Amino acid sequence: MKTCLMLKDEPVLEVDNYNCRILDYDRLPVSLRYHDVNYDDAMHYWTRSRCISMSRTYAKNLAALYHGIRHDSYSMAKLYHFATLTDSYWMKDEVENLKWKDVSLFDNPFDKQISRTALTGEYTDISLPYGRLHTPETTTQGMSAKCWVKENSGIYLYKIGRKEIAASEILTQLNIPHVDYTEADPNVLAEIARDKKIREIETAGEIVARCPLITSEDISIVTWEDLQVGCDRNDITPIKYIENEPAYKQMQIADYILGNSDRHEQNWGFFMDNNTGRITGFCPLMDHDHAFDNTENIPSQTSEKKETLKEAAFRSIQSSNLNIQIKRPHYLTDSEWFGVQARTSLLRDFQLYKSQNVEGNDCRNKQ
Repeated sequence: MKTCLMLKDEPVLEVDNYNCRILDYDRLPVSLRYHDVNYDDAMHYWTRSRCISMSRTYAKNLAALYHGIRHDSYSMAKLYHFATLTDSYWMKDEVENLKWKDVSLFDNPFDKQISRTALTGEYTDISLPYGRLHTPETTTQGMSAKCWVKENSGIYLYKIGRKEIAASEILTQLNIPHVDYTEADPNVLAEIARDKKIREIETAGEIVARCPLITSEDISIVTWEDLQVGCDRNDITPIKYIENEPAYKQMQIADYILGNSDRHEQNWGFFMDNNTGRITGFCPLMDHDHAFDNTENIPSQTSEKKETLKEAAFRSIQSSNLNIQIKRPHYLTDSEWFGVQARTSLLRDFQLYKSQNVEGNDCRNKQ
């Protein structure tokens, strides 16, 4: 049986009896964009990259909703044809009479029961007619409790995230592009979480935050992991194309100020134009629920060098004109705020030292 990897209603790759045939090279997923693409990479690596981690908070609760299938992430994602809100790719068998409008998560309504379980772990109805439902929860990456919600103004990610709000406020002050988090709409939250559960979250010192979806049917996110995989398969070193980009340097500075210990390869990346398959630039910074770690010498996960967040930030600040003045954001503890102040103070002192040296050298050269 033939299986097609689709970009909206256009097939870009055909898999038949373990053989792959490229139909639209320029619009393949970036991780599969090489001429010898094979069955394992398409049907194993690509599909697995679109499955929820079973270690994620409440993932096993989600699995319990699905009767008659294996309780594993692959089986759940396959129910929804591996569709995500990250891009407009999906997969179907040749015999399936389906169009993009039938599986798209951008247009179809989400099931609130699944959203509730994803965010809070609670059940209200465990007899899901999953063949007639749409949900992005089985293909959403990350480990924190979260869910997607459709509001009148668009699609929003709801998650347990006081740190997300604080990080968002700091990045706004630094004028660094980022996904903007605010407090969740209480009226919408009441539809997917019971009062008792909301009180439990607040008692634990947390808050439910929300941010808008930054992708669309025409704009995808390509993670750094996917870009690296695609580049590796074409013997390209990707870091050399971005290491001098202002947005890349801003990320190094932001992660040090925020004490972000979890900038892994799936939570930063680039926008792609779905109509052309071209990378169009960095996407805003996102995913800061592991920020405000005051541990000394946190390793940088985004540098090709073996260096700490501090070293990467100090190297990047030399060619940046960021005005590092920050007022205390909401929801930070005293110790978390003290750490932010200490790190920003060191960066400001270094900026001042470098600027004075440059001015001194200019004066001596003129003499």
